[in-house]
Amino acid sequence: MVDGLAAITERRAEQDAAVTILRDVLRGWRLVLVLPLMTLTGGLALLWSVQPEFTAVMVVGPTSTSGFAAMGARIPQPGREAASAAEQGVGSEALSDFARYLHLLTSVPVAERLMADPRLLQRMFQERWDAQAGAWEEPAGAASALRRLLFRLAGREDWVVPDVTAVAQYLKRRIVVEPVGTSAMRRVRFRHSDRGFALAFLRTLGEQADAHLRAEARRRTAAQLEFADALATTVTQNEHRKVFAELRNEQQRVLVMLDVGLPFAADMLEAPSADALPDWPDPTMVLTVALAAGLSVGVMAAAFGATRRSWARD
Repeated sequence: MVDGLAAITERRAEQDAAVTILRDVLRGWRLVLVLPLMTLTGGLALLWSVQPEFTAVMVVGPTSTSGFAAMGARIPQPGREAASAAEQGVGSEALSDFARYLHLLTSVPVAERLMADPRLLQRMFQERWDAQAGAWEEPAGAASALRRLLFRLAGREDWVVPDVTAVAQYLKRRIVVEPVGTSAMRRVRFRHSDRGFALAFLRTLGEQADAHLRAEARRRTAAQLEFADALATTVTQNEHRKVFAELRNEQQRVLVMLDVGLPFAADMLEAPSADALPDWPDPTMVLTVALAAGLSVGVMAAAFGATRRSWARD
């Protein structure tokens, strides 16, 4: 009789333990299911709240002066090969025109050139431009409002119309330059909500950086030519006059070649292009990350809850 009661009690204890384990499993599965749904909902809310953007891409490389497809101005450049070889060196004093071009893509000089077109500036900072009023607005957002408040408390001007510094910072944030394999070519990326503007802006940016270098080369060459002309009037020996005449002819040839409508420092090997549909943010990536994060947190939460309840029972 006693053995029978003990057996019944043992079976009931086992059944109660099984029911408890089943209850813990069901509680854990609710977490594993609910948390991924919550993170997926958050990912969808993020996708709906962010304005999708297009990524424009172009590929540029140093201008070539050899070969049938060469587009360089064929201007004599002593040490061009050495400069190109040292282009990626750290601390090297030898810089090629192409290395300068890459730096200028996000520089103040190019920003000044871009500001010459007011419509371009308005599209760059479209969230601050009131088209109806035809005037600039204060930056929107909680972070900007807090910053303006702190500046006002300090007695300083809290905001200004986008200037050359703001444009240069915009370029540093938006322009991405990546190497193409191990070659000297570079892939330049720019992202914007308007596909047409992204394509046009990337092309304009490259043209303005190249134009700045061309203008600097023209300025230096003209100064050297003027100096050579001034010295030529002071010499009396025929050999010296011949040397200065050759120098003048060379500088004049360089000036003529600078006016040829060919790229000066960088060839646009691939014109700007962009997908027909926005590619940022990527819904597949966002939702996959959200689902994975929800599953991970759900499994950890379920395991922690089961462990805690087990300890409590013990």
